Amino acid sequence: MCSKQLFAALIAFTLLSVAALSARAQVTVIESEDGRPTVYKMTVSPATEPRPALKYHFLVPPVDKTSGNAATFYYKAMVIEGASDDLARQIAGSGVRVESGPRGPIIYAPDLETRSAFWERAPGSVLELEFCPESGEFWFQIIKGEACLGTFRPGETRSWDGTPFLSSVDGETDPGTIVEKLGIPRSFVAPKPGGLRRTAAKRS
Repeated sequence: MCSKQLFAALIAFTLLSVAALSARAQVTVIESEDGRPTVYKMTVSPATEPRPALKYHFLVPPVDKTSGNAATFYYKAMVIEGASDDLARQIAGSGVRVESGPRGPIIYAPDLETRSAFWERAPGSVLELEFCPESGEFWFQIIKGEACLGTFRPGETRSWDGTPFLSSVDGETDPGTIVEKLGIPRSFVAPKPGGLRRTAAKRS
């Protein structure tokens, strides 16, 4: 190590030592001669305000974060088999859109509480559809049923963990035809301009 480097290291060590001593609290001991408890007086100084290393913050402050699912542009609908429209409205509660369908009442835009209520109280199978118009993602799920539980997703046969998807819904693989059979308008799966659309052909 050259003399310049040694001198620089010595200066840095001296500055760090002075900073450590200044940050250390000063304690004064006052001993009593008449048997009283010893008194300790401590003088402290507040720490300086922290200065970030970066001029700009690239993370969103916690106060500006919103909890919930970031994928907000999903169209959701449920078909309740074996239930009457009145029962569906009773389970769904006020403020939820319920319409009649060929296989059972159709529930539009159900939230998590509504989904849980139908899973617990529906007398028959509960079918659920999700569609993201931005990407063209389409899901058909049997979330409650006596025969089987399953998921249909056009163009895919298995999930990431190897769970097999249903090959079709009542023999249909086109999302538009599937929703029409369930009594849902075909516009439910109409992608927005510029959005990608999955094909119904299976991957090789």
